[in-house]
Amino acid sequence: MHIPSVTQSIEREHFEKWVPNNKVWFSTKEVAAVLGRSTQYIRDAFENQQIMGHAISSSPRELRQRTQYQIPRDNLVLFLMQSANYTLADFLSNIESICKQRSIGELECIARIIRAHIERKGFSR
Repeated sequence: MHIPSVTQSIEREHFEKWVPNNKVWFSTKEVAAVLGRSTQYIRDAFENQQIMGHAISSSPRELRQRTQYQIPRDNLVLFLMQSANYTLADFLSNIESICKQRSIGELECIARIIRAHIERKGFSR
């Protein structure tokens, strides 16, 4: 079976599920929690423009003692997409590979589980 090409919006949706829906802006601490990394890692990634956002100084320009980083949700999702070592097509291909090795009974059980999830999400036919 051939995996159909994945649109960019579906690819993005795959990675968006790891980012809280109710937030638009994230601090370095919040991004670190989402990624499971240290705040220093996030600051370094910000400084190297791996994670893009806004630097806001809370002190006068000449002092520059404290800078707060704010990362928009879209940029966090973009970082997840760029740093992944797979695409959604790879992910789906692996699922297909697993399915090829299952018995008819196992596949029927998997199909029931998938149908139940689809119906719960409101996509029943």
